[in-house]
Amino acid sequence: MAYDGTISIDTHVDVSGINDGLKKLDSSVSSSIKNESEKINNSVSSVTKGNMQAVSSSVKKVGDSMAKTGAKMTVGVTAPLTLL
Repeated sequence: MAYDGTISIDTHVDVSGINDGLKKLDSSVSSSIKNESEKINNSVSSVTKGNMQAVSSSVKKVGDSMAKTGAKMTVGVTAPLTLL
């Protein structure tokens, strides 16, 4: 049998549409992640700020109570000394 030639079939697949779609998907996912991260950060900041205000208020109340107790103790200790 004699060799007659070659048949060449172009099997190249154009993937530019797939690449464009993946770029759009990546951009969309990145944007969504950024938005959700901002929401989470805002929520955590809000909770933390609220907690810190509550802790600060509690510490102030404890401090006020200690000051009142200290004042009573001072009077209790110094009052007898004034009688000397």
